[in-house]
Amino acid sequence: MSARKKRLFAAAAVSALLLIAVGAYAARHLYTKTYGVELTPSRDFSPRQVTYYLQNDPKWGDDAVGDSGRAMKSIGCLISCVAGSMCELGVQITPGQLNSALTEIGGYERDNLIWHKLNDAFPDIDYKYSRIFTSDTIESDLENGLLPIVNVKYKGGGVTHWVIIVGAENGEFMVYDPLNSELEPIPLSAHGRVYAYRTLIAN
Repeated sequence: MSARKKRLFAAAAVSALLLIAVGAYAARHLYTKTYGVELTPSRDFSPRQVTYYLQNDPKWGDDAVGDSGRAMKSIGCLISCVAGSMCELGVQITPGQLNSALTEIGGYERDNLIWHKLNDAFPDIDYKYSRIFTSDTIESDLENGLLPIVNVKYKGGGVTHWVIIVGAENGEFMVYDPLNSELEPIPLSAHGRVYAYRTLIAN
């Protein structure tokens, strides 16, 4: 085989491997988004005492999320989680204030948060995410003082919901749930599998 043919063969092989890797990544992402993943800690992480906001708090529960016409008490779980996480990063803000700030800059697509708009409104705050994540991802965040925000199905049902992972104990990740009026961490398993993941970080 000539040197030129060897180079072409090597380039084709690399391209094929890249296509396989991209295809596998896309398939795994689709599976996670559709079916979720089970997350189980390998060790305990003492649950952090963090700012705990309820989405149905009367102070903002009736506020509309963006221009959607839908109330915070119904769909404000993510904004409540984000506001609580921002407080832990030194930005003292309530869900009502965060919702107003995002609404002013077009921070929603219908009632869905446009994540990069967070940094537009609050330059000291950014986020990281991965379409593919594992228990190791969550543990790494906890070890680094970060608070993973994860998407679940409320109590294992069909309604999408967001919670903050604050630690792990007795073989369970523990979460702050913006619909848990007892204001205490509950096991992630109360909601089951996880479908998406984000973590706020300070710039």
